[in-house]
Amino acid sequence: MRRLFACILIAAVSAPSLAQALSEKEASDLLTVTDYLNGECRNGIGDDQKTLKACNMRDVMFTHVKNNGWCYGAPTAPTAKGKWQPCKTTAKKISQAKAPSRQVKPPSRQAKTPRLARRATPRHVTYKHA
Repeated sequence: MRRLFACILIAAVSAPSLAQALSEKEASDLLTVTDYLNGECRNGIGDDQKTLKACNMRDVMFTHVKNNGWCYGAPTAPTAKGKWQPCKTTAKKISQAKAPSRQVKPPSRQAKTPRLARRATPRHVTYKHA
């Protein structure tokens, strides 16, 4: 069973699917591995190497699935009630993701001169005594 998960894991990470969303079959296979790793991570002993490896690989797999068009639950739903589904990207979300336009501030009334040039008298004045 572990060899099966290892083979699926290697195939999933090395799959050249970065430019497109995962198919339902690919996502199902990846999510099966991810769920297994999540169980190993959550049920493992804190500092055990197997637990740490499972947690690290789980995080890699979650990121891989998310980056390839799959989301966990609706954005407004509680996480505990969520399930994996294809992400819904709408034109509204895409327009919100763009950088906001920069507002131009009106020019300052005071001239842009060095601080010392604005003073009426220099700070250090020497007087000659007669």
